[in-house]
Amino acid sequence: MNNKLIAGFIMTLMVSQASFASGDNQHLGRQSLRVAEHLNEIAKVQDSDLCAGDVRIAAAYVQSAGFALSRDKVQSASVSLVYAQNELKEISYNRSYCARLASNIKPYLAEVIMIKGELDAQNIGQDPDNASD
Repeated sequence: MNNKLIAGFIMTLMVSQASFASGDNQHLGRQSLRVAEHLNEIAKVQDSDLCAGDVRIAAAYVQSAGFALSRDKVQSASVSLVYAQNELKEISYNRSYCARLASNIKPYLAEVIMIKGELDAQNIGQDPDNASD
């Protein structure tokens, strides 16, 4: 009797943790989609700028992460966020033709870093084969 009670309690605890993580993933997914929308707006306003295409690429990575998180595809979202972070970092610091947009992009680089950090923190210890693609 006690073993069944303990097993039931453990299962309930595991399910509630997975549900909580799923809710957080949904929140991070919405944040990602919002960041992607802002990046696309920057690219649209500065459409003639040589860097606009680079910004759209970064936005696509962030948007991909948002869609993956909405489906609880944590591993896929994490990879997309790394690509987005790298692209935004290049735009912000290394591409001379992006100098005009760099100051507009840096706040979104910071947001992507925060989203990635939160995603990593809330999914520590989860089996990547079960928690992702």
